[in-house]
Formats: sequence, structure tokens, C-alpha cells
Amino acid sequence: YRAQSMAASLPVSYFVPYIGYWQLIAAVDTFVVYDDVNYIKRGWVNRNRILANGSPNYLTIPVFKASQNSKICNLDIADDTNWRAKAKKKLEHSYSKAPFFEEAFPIASRVLDIPITNLSGYLTEQLKIIADVLDLKTNIVRASDRYTDRNLEKADRLISICKDEGAKTYINSPGGRALYSKEYFGAEDIDLFFIDAEHFDYTQSDIEKFVPHLSILDVLFHCGVDRTKELTQLYRLS
Repeated sequence: YRAQSMAASLPVSYFVPYIGYWQLIAAVDTFVVYDDVNYIKRGWVNRNRILANGSPNYLTIPVFKASQNSKICNLDIADDTNWRAKAKKKLEHSYSKAPFFEEAFPIASRVLDIPITNLSGYLTEQLKIIADVLDLKTNIVRASDRYTDRNLEKADRLISICKDEGAKTYINSPGGRALYSKEYFGAEDIDLFFIDAEHFDYTQSDIEKFVPHLSILDVLFHCGVDRTKELTQLYRLS
């Protein structure tokens, strides 16, 4: 199912997020990066998990004066010239024997080399780069660039954003079921759906039991671009 006019919004933009995030991007026409909210420490804003020596390990962007009282759009990447090189070395060490290393490593390097110091700007650009690799034509925009009404309650602001975009459908991640009601959105003439991923796994290097919900980079290294494109379509709306 795909409506003609959709909008999706997540609380924040994540660093090289897991496949479910890309399924949500694939499901919509306009994807709103919700970056004018508070930064979440020890969350997924500036880090994600990869496999290193057969175990989950973090790949992290250093952030300057990161605080939970800071809006994500106001944060900058720390002036550490080595973090990109260290991240590349970590990926090379972790995935050099993965079946699609030669295809995926240049993509990862392109993401890491984005010359943007603002954290939200960097995260939005990495979404656009990977979306292009995966042939996702979704329009990706930043909330901080386009929308006001920041004092509205959560559901009301999402509805306001949908109306600004001319969208009649809003799609949220499964966790939104505890926060938003179809009836509330319906009263504003907006259809609310939740996205659910179909179960799948894939062979991961040097590991016996599949580890789910790792960064999209893990999927690209082990599955390649073509298979990853297929995986972005394995979802249903309810």
C-alpha cells in the first residue's frame, strides 16, 4: 500500500541507522528529519552499532559540548580530525572479509567524508547519500529549516507539518502506537499508519547467531547494494 501523498517524521536523524529506518524512508514521499528537538545522550543520534571481531561495537561521531538541553540542529561535530580516519580503519578491520567490502567501503567512506560540521546538516546529508545509493527518491528535509509551531504538543506538531506539506497520510515507526491515535489524526483529515518490518536475516561474518538492528553499513557489507534495496521494501503498513 502506498498513498499518493505521504509524510513521515522521526524524533531525530540517526547516524547510519538500521534497515527499519530506511524502510520508513522508502514508504513515504517526504521524510522530515526531526532535528529541532533535544539531543539524546547515549542514543543513536551520533552513534550506531557495527560488528567488530564478531560482536556489536559502536561507530561514533564526536560531538562538541553535547547536552540533553541542546537542540540537535544547534550541535556541531567536535574538531577532531582523526575520527573519520579511525572510523574507516575500524570498518576496514571489521569488514575486510565481508562479501561486499569492495562495493560498500567506498559508500561508507563517502558518508564519513561529508565536509559538514553542523551535526544535523551532516546527518541529513548522509541520509541523502545512502538514499541515493538505495534508489530511494524520497524528499528528505529538516524540520529546523521549514517549520515553526515548535510549542505545539507532539501529535499536533506532526499534524501541522503534514498540513504544511499537503500530506494526507502520516507514517510512524511501530513505537508510535503508544503515542498517537488514528482517531486523533483522522479528525484532522490525516490517515495515520504504522510501519512493521517483515522478518529477515542474512549471513554475517565470523558470527553464529544473527545480530539484528545493526547499522545499514553492516547490511551493505554483507548483502551488497542490490539485496539491501530489496530489504528496504520488506515492510507492511497497519
